[in-house]
Amino acid sequence: PAGGGCDYTSLQTAINAMTGGGTIMANGSVGSNVNIPAGRSFTITGGTISVSLTTASTGNHIIGMTAQGFHDDGGNNIFEGNTATSTFALHSVGGSFAFGNTLFSVQLGSNNNEFYNNYMGNDLRINNGSHGNWVHDNYRPLIGSRSTAFWIQSGAYNNTIENNDFSNTTSHSLSILSSDDNIIRNNNFSDSGENSLSTSRGIQDSNGNDIIDNDFSNSKDNGFLITNSDYNLFESNNFDGNPDYGISNTAASVGNEFRYNSFSYGYDGFLDCNGCLNTSFHENLLLNNTHFSI
Repeated sequence: PAGGGCDYTSLQTAINAMTGGGTIMANGSVGSNVNIPAGRSFTITGGTISVSLTTASTGNHIIGMTAQGFHDDGGNNIFEGNTATSTFALHSVGGSFAFGNTLFSVQLGSNNNEFYNNYMGNDLRINNGSHGNWVHDNYRPLIGSRSTAFWIQSGAYNNTIENNDFSNTTSHSLSILSSDDNIIRNNNFSDSGENSLSTSRGIQDSNGNDIIDNDFSNSKDNGFLITNSDYNLFESNNFDGNPDYGISNTAASVGNEFRYNSFSYGYDGFLDCNGCLNTSFHENLLLNNTHFSI
């Protein structure tokens, strides 16, 4: 690798030598665990790290690098066109941008990040009370392991997830657990492979979320399950063609609103439990279900 007009034997050596930061152009294998310390910022292009890159500072621009993992502890960094074969994690501070990357597993545990136009191999999780994240226009190609697509959990709130393709998973496609006031809009969660009636599929202990204009059709088994979750809005979603229910509102959920959705061409259309109160259900389409529509 080269930086500041000098050649170095490893990326960490270059970072340690360039106390004021700068630009590093890396080629080939450049180390194992690499750390960018607080107080320095770099533009780094290229290179392969055998384990992980950790940024403890802000203002870094990481371009076209390959590693098992990337860990952003400093926040306000840019990750562009990188490849992570294991975990890509935005921790602690937030305010970072990640786009055009090819990633396996992603964890957004910080706030106000923008994550877009990435190729996903496995799951994406927003957790640890994270908020203000914008996740959009990401895609999961039909290769490799494809278990659960998307988790919003552990108190995450006020995040926007839109225009993503998380279809064709081997397990459930969307799981919202203990998280409020998120917007999930215009995503493709169709053709998921959920194989059991599980509270992990759908929404549990979560309130005030807006789930709008998504495709949840043609799962391999069950549809979408609502458990102990109140005052969520379901609008203009497609729940067609599921071999069990299209959607099941269960476990004393209160005040959920369903409008302009389609629950058709499956086994059961819409199931509302006896203990669910103040359900609002209007102008939905329920056609040609083989058991019952509602």
